[in-house]
Amino acid sequence: MLDQQINDWRSKSLGLPDASAIDQIRLRHDGTAINLTKTDGRWRIDGQGVQRASGEAVKDLIASANRLTITGFAADNPENLGLYGLDKPQLQLVIETPPSAPTGDDATTTAAVTHKLSIGRTDLRGSARYATWTRDGEQTLVVFTVNTSNADALARSVDDLRDPRVVVASPQDVRELKVQRAGETTLHVIRDPQAGYRFGDPRPGFEIDYSTSHDLIQQLCDLEAATYTTALKDLGEPTAEVTLGMTTGDGDVNFNVYGDGDNLTLVNRGEGVGYVVQADKLRTLLGPPLGLRKRTVMDVTPDQITRVVLKRPDGVTYEFTHVTDGPETGWRLTGQQRFEDKSFDSLLGSLGPLRAQAWLPTHSSNPSASIELTLDATGQPQQVLTVAPDTRVASLNDIDMAFTLPQPVVDLLNAEYRDRTAIDLNVDQIQSVRVANDSTDITVSRDGQRFVSDRGEVDQAVAAGVFDALAGLRVQRYVAPLHPRPQDIDFSVELTTSDGETRTLRLIDSGGDAVTVSLDPQGDRDYARWFTLDREVVARLRAPLTETQTPIK
Repeated sequence: MLDQQINDWRSKSLGLPDASAIDQIRLRHDGTAINLTKTDGRWRIDGQGVQRASGEAVKDLIASANRLTITGFAADNPENLGLYGLDKPQLQLVIETPPSAPTGDDATTTAAVTHKLSIGRTDLRGSARYATWTRDGEQTLVVFTVNTSNADALARSVDDLRDPRVVVASPQDVRELKVQRAGETTLHVIRDPQAGYRFGDPRPGFEIDYSTSHDLIQQLCDLEAATYTTALKDLGEPTAEVTLGMTTGDGDVNFNVYGDGDNLTLVNRGEGVGYVVQADKLRTLLGPPLGLRKRTVMDVTPDQITRVVLKRPDGVTYEFTHVTDGPETGWRLTGQQRFEDKSFDSLLGSLGPLRAQAWLPTHSSNPSASIELTLDATGQPQQVLTVAPDTRVASLNDIDMAFTLPQPVVDLLNAEYRDRTAIDLNVDQIQSVRVANDSTDITVSRDGQRFVSDRGEVDQAVAAGVFDALAGLRVQRYVAPLHPRPQDIDFSVELTTSDGETRTLRLIDSGGDAVTVSLDPQGDRDYARWFTLDREVVARLRAPLTETQTPIK
């Protein structure tokens, strides 16, 4: 112990107070001075007008200061602070803790304390900075070093410390939303805790959508600035005035909207900073009430639906009927013993109820290449839905306005509902596979647990992929028969089952998103099937089965 120096006994941490015990912070660096004051538990940035600071950002600043660890001691009460760059510190953090009030029988109070951290230049190695840490009444000024990267982490800008939230409110506390433009009310929404949302005056003449209205209020309460501006005099006249009536005692929230480009500036009344946000985030708020129109266009439940007829532009018609009596009840597809029942269940789920994605201000006529859905439901009149699959524009026979549907719904309306299993075999039932085109003709057979061929050593993984792709082969959709010439066929795949039966696929690649395939009939009562296959499946069938095989084009 006697051999140790005094520096060995000194604390290596600063021991700053917790952010909750601080009521004033002054941060100065690079010629910028930031003053933070806490009032009623909320931090603000002192300046012209109220500028809210983020409590989390202030807490992180103090935490960063507390992470500073003293790496060495340089001097006590040095005569020349300029040697360490501390006569004019590059960064200075001053925090003040308020005096404590007397409690209980203890009548003593704790005086306010000022803590000051000053950081100067780097040392000769550049890995550390000289610094001092003082508190009121301390007699010794100790110069020490701290890690450079940790010290530089304290250099926060004003924007780093701002509260990015435009509206400090919770959605459940909002009772009213009003938007005025050019002195006219363009949107007025009232929230009733019991009945939900409704339009206030002026009423637009249609019902409000609960989900969209709730999302709008939630979006406003979650809205955060991308950047900030304090040049409020340059903003000109507001393009809109927004009022949020609150149920809490803090009063209503009012902010003005400036600009009409890709970015808008929002200024809360009484605050000295503008919050710059993307205009797209305020599209529903500043748009017409049509954006909040009730979006449920077909108000049925799946158990009410009794019949569905789908007519596709390619001439295919599906008629589904719900059978309620007889030995087998449930849904049937006319003309088919089996169908894609899981996909159809998804379709029923999307129809009951059916919601529009957006309303179109003008009625759009559907082109001839449209999907037509006719739906019968218990206790409701027949409804006819027409949808253009490329634009998703839809119309309903009892709705006065066109609308768009979500892409997943359009995909279900345009799906293949006939049984998509073209080859109903498991992999163990396939004995051999022959792949042939102009330059390749190879047959791979199963020999126990291996695949063999007379054309060389078989790549076992590739062969297994081919057999797996053919077993239970699933089509994308069925298409009308083509009339190909021999040179149009890219390659053919012939599989032989363990029972000696053969199935032949002929693939025609026209360069589109899918490959058209024909499957020869199986038996006298069968017919040739034409369908498309996913390119990923086709790629597995094209892969060379041996090292000597020429890749199929």
